[in-house]
Amino acid sequence: MRYGIASAMATVAVLLTIIAGPGWFAKHNLYETDVVVERVDTTLDDERVQLAIAEKVSDQLFLLAGIDRDAAVEAIEETDPEAEADPDATSEASLFPTPTPEVEENDETNDLLADLPIAEAIQSVATERAALIVASNRLDPQIQEAVRQSHEEFLEVVDGTRPPNSEGEVTIDLEPVVVETLDAIADDPILGFLSTSEVEIGDSTFIVAREGQGGGVWWGMLEKFPNWTNLAIFGIFVLLGGAIILSPERDRIMLTSGVGIAVIALVIGAASWAARPIVSTVFIRDEVTRDAYEAVYVVLSKPLISLEVRIAIFAAILAAIGGILGFYLDWKAERALAEEGAENPNGYDPSLPTYRSPFGDSGIPPGPQR
Repeated sequence: MRYGIASAMATVAVLLTIIAGPGWFAKHNLYETDVVVERVDTTLDDERVQLAIAEKVSDQLFLLAGIDRDAAVEAIEETDPEAEADPDATSEASLFPTPTPEVEENDETNDLLADLPIAEAIQSVATERAALIVASNRLDPQIQEAVRQSHEEFLEVVDGTRPPNSEGEVTIDLEPVVVETLDAIADDPILGFLSTSEVEIGDSTFIVAREGQGGGVWWGMLEKFPNWTNLAIFGIFVLLGGAIILSPERDRIMLTSGVGIAVIALVIGAASWAARPIVSTVFIRDEVTRDAYEAVYVVLSKPLISLEVRIAIFAAILAAIGGILGFYLDWKAERALAEEGAENPNGYDPSLPTYRSPFGDSGIPPGPQR
């Protein structure tokens, strides 16, 4: 009975580690603004993140130029094969393709073709200079402050103290990078006219998350995670400690619990590592965004994987103690049996009362049993 109750308590304690590990990581990493800002600052040194920010800046420049980026990129890609097929074609010919009669009849297409030089310049010159600005680290304080404000907004949404903006989004303001890029292209013969554009606060934003993602389930989980974590950690220590004290076979409880916790920790760590390529491949189609996601994911997930490895090591030590204790108790029991057998070769204990025949002291052998 005691062993059954202790086994049930230990099983619940082991299962609670599924919540405790990730919850502890989230509470001390994702919910701490200073830690998040530090992690993001680390990713700013990665070229993939720099290029992703530069692409977002380019999006804003396309808007300032009044050009549909998707349509312009599609038109540029359609003109590239022709330029590659004719090696003698000049760059001017590729930038100013000759419109066909059908194109001349379409004012919208004419406008797009006229805007292609600007679109190509934004794609190449402006994006490159924006990436160099981010790589120079001179805007790190402004970007850090933008990340800090975004994370504080995220916490307010999670806590339910303030709803997200009208579109249900948590964003990062990239206005400092956009302004700096406009200054950098002021001397460009094609893009110089953009340098006089005014950038309104809130226009140049990068969407971090939307409240509707996952049907709102993720936001609900994030809101409850800190409380669940505290309860899970408390439950693990109370239930596992109580199971070890209550069980008549402490070695077995320690061994099985340690193995169970170690397996769960290693599975969570492996799943965290495997989620990066799975999510980036399945859910992110844009190559630049995918590369930046992987760079940020590695930085943010590394503490979780490290934590789960430490939990697995602790659990392995617990299992090892249980195993050693079990071997010791088995050895002690076998030794006790061996000593008892040596002292009592006939297999009985002489200290126990035994039956004495009434003829034991008469010298007359007992007669036949009747």
